[in-house]
Amino acid sequence: MNYSIKEYFTFRKGDRNALLIILLLIILIILIPYIYKIFFYKEEILDFREFREDITAFELSLKKQEQTRLRRDTSTFNFNDIDGSVIKSKLKPFPFNPNNLPTEDWLRMGLSERQVQGIKNYEAHGGRFLVKTDFKKIYSISEEEYEILEPFIDLPVSRPAFTNERFGQERNGTVTMVDINGADTNQFKSLRGIGSKLSSRIVNYREKLGGFLSKEQILEVYGIDTSLFKSIEPYITIETSNLKKIDINMATLNELSAHPYISRNVALSIVNMRRIHGSYNGVADILKSELIDDSLFYKISPYLKIETE
Repeated sequence: MNYSIKEYFTFRKGDRNALLIILLLIILIILIPYIYKIFFYKEEILDFREFREDITAFELSLKKQEQTRLRRDTSTFNFNDIDGSVIKSKLKPFPFNPNNLPTEDWLRMGLSERQVQGIKNYEAHGGRFLVKTDFKKIYSISEEEYEILEPFIDLPVSRPAFTNERFGQERNGTVTMVDINGADTNQFKSLRGIGSKLSSRIVNYREKLGGFLSKEQILEVYGIDTSLFKSIEPYITIETSNLKKIDINMATLNELSAHPYISRNVALSIVNMRRIHGSYNGVADILKSELIDDSLFYKISPYLKIETE
């Protein structure tokens, strides 16, 4: 059967109608968005004026607050004493007793971590604050900082004056002073508030310790509190040249652990390191022990020695 080329491009009536409907549908689909936009879509116009006004009012409020703060800071800032004004703005003092004050309170007061560490090192070495001026002993506290903090220190301004009523007199009229490293029990009993039992405790503790390095160490004796110490402190002296020291190359476990500052575990650590590694070349070698940190070392090292031939 032969077909002419024309027959290939000729559609029946039904085919033509179907093709026409398909084309109309395609055109309608393409035009639907435009028809919707023309007849149904209504563009919503947003009014940002009220929002902008709120932002503007908020910014003005912030500027006023900043200006108020600057005026307040400037009114208290002394441009002729820049360092003093900076220190004053940094510190936030409140009433405090510097003895054993927690680290977080020092930081809250405005002191730096380095300054707080200096205070804690002073306390670790037996240092105590008895009067306000004792706080000047902290090397990391400047004179300007002390002047700001001084009104808030909860300590007396000065030590009590000597009174013959409370303590005995020598014949020349001077008050007898007691050397806590050399006094016997009778001499300690001459101090008001210290009787036979307490004087014996002081002497016994001193012998175990090897001698006092500072007056404040007497507070470690059971029965001596801060109040009693404050009352006797002006009448005691201390001579530290004859401290008894322990030779860490020769001392036994019991001899080391008998010291009030050296626990049995620490003593065992010192002896074991000596046994394993040989004699110590210097006292600082005990820092190799995991049980001895810097604080403990500074506390016990004045009582230790290396015997040299």
